[in-house]
Amino acid sequence: MELLSPAGSREALTAAVQNGADAVYFGGGSFNARRFADNFEGDGIISAVDYCHERGVCAYITLNTLVFDRELCDALVFAEQLYRIGVDAVLVQDLGLAGLIRRNLPELTLHASTQMGIHDLLPSDYKLFAISILFQETFAYSAGVSSPPSSGVSGTSGVSSPLIRAST
Repeated sequence: MELLSPAGSREALTAAVQNGADAVYFGGGSFNARRFADNFEGDGIISAVDYCHERGVCAYITLNTLVFDRELCDALVFAEQLYRIGVDAVLVQDLGLAGLIRRNLPELTLHASTQMGIHDLLPSDYKLFAISILFQETFAYSAGVSSPPSSGVSGTSGVSSPLIRAST
């Protein structure tokens, strides 16, 4: 089990790390659903990731908004910057963006954001199939799911997926 904490500011990041979070997630200046948080940009992202890694904490960056066609190139460039910085994973909502990241940055770990709306205990076979391929069989149920199954879910597609519960 992983204790995952949101970090919408440098103060929140420090508090989460100092109080035992195994991982934190936070957004950059764009492509994240927490646009009113302080967020991290430029050197601030690098500094935050370094701070986490120096203390054995994973740093996940949110790319958890739907991306317009005209934004795809910028979103992919941002994902590449995050990969070069050494983030542990990106939390993605947009399946199209996830596919582009998987194709162009196969080493970058993707996590399906709860923004994807995986809010039922047994997602549709299509959604489960797409998620299992793009997100290396790991996804997060929405915070509203009161008790996800304790083991992997397998629909009629036969795809089994380990579960993570998070709140983004």
